[in-house]
Amino acid sequence: MEFQLVIATQLKKQNNTTTKPLNQNNMNEVEIFINRLKKIGIELELVGNVPWIYLDKVNGNKVRPEDYNANHGYTIAWYPVWHKDTVKLDSDLNRTFDIIRKYRG
Repeated sequence: MEFQLVIATQLKKQNNTTTKPLNQNNMNEVEIFINRLKKIGIELELVGNVPWIYLDKVNGNKVRPEDYNANHGYTIAWYPVWHKDTVKLDSDLNRTFDIIRKYRG
């Protein structure tokens, strides 16, 4: 399932209304991060294995999990533990940007 669809589904469940267009007020920090990078020409592809969200590709370049001592990949964010929480970015953004620089091609 695509990440955008999952977030839209969560918003729909939380609001009990039809999904609103995503804007700065109802976007979570992961979507804001992805959209800001997209504006400067960096495309990120994420995959999820609840509760972890992994950075799978940067501009089409596969991120290798063995580089980060991980079984599935580099964890960039987490799904919420509680229903009212939102998706959270990893707190180590310096390391995240190092990985993005390495794989952006």
